[in-house]
Amino acid sequence: MVAHELRSPITVIKGTIQLASRRLRAAGHLDEAARLDLADAQVDRLTALVDYLLRAGQLNSGMVDLQLARVDLAGVVREVSAAMQALSVAHTVSVQAPEHLVVEADANRLEQVLRNLITNAIKYSPQGGRVEITLARVREEAEVCVRDYGIGIPVDERDQVFERFHRARNVGAIAGFGLGLSMSLAIVRAHHGRLWVGDLPAAATAEAAGPGLSPAENAQGSLLCLVLPVEQAARPETHPPGNGG
Repeated sequence: MVAHELRSPITVIKGTIQLASRRLRAAGHLDEAARLDLADAQVDRLTALVDYLLRAGQLNSGMVDLQLARVDLAGVVREVSAAMQALSVAHTVSVQAPEHLVVEADANRLEQVLRNLITNAIKYSPQGGRVEITLARVREEAEVCVRDYGIGIPVDERDQVFERFHRARNVGAIAGFGLGLSMSLAIVRAHHGRLWVGDLPAAATAEAAGPGLSPAENAQGSLLCLVLPVEQAARPETHPPGNGG
């Protein structure tokens, strides 16, 4: 309710700032207009926080409205990964996935989860490097993992990162609200899936993490995985024994 009430004044503030900025720029007051542009950017950040709070409240109250359909998860993974690659020239987003893998899910909600996981991988790898997305079928489940070579997640905070507003102690000045993973977890659970911080192999090499980094500068990074049930129609058919065909 609070989030809804905040939207109206924020919209008025943003509109007023933008109008004043345009008028100042038209009058040649470029420095003053630039300052208002900074304020406008902060209003956008506040809007994003309100939206986060609204969605977090909905998910926490069980209001996960899923529009289920047959979804090619492989296609969704490739589409979202390509969009995320466009956000950073310092990172290389790679995808390893089968041609198709169908699940029964809400495509928009899955995109939200994948965008959050890949955005985090990019954001918490401030020196650049690789972001690796893998999709595979594991028995009756589809497993997606997002691997980065950034600052990593402290082992003792693995479970806490899924709590609302929690941010790991090593994030420093990297901006964030601490809501993305909690919302992603709620969405995945609504799909009868699981989301967790995975175990990493040996520390990345400088070549794997990115050019110009010495081994001492390489953090091990993080690995987050989720699994979803494979769509019923895509599962292998089973036949009772003794029917003789």
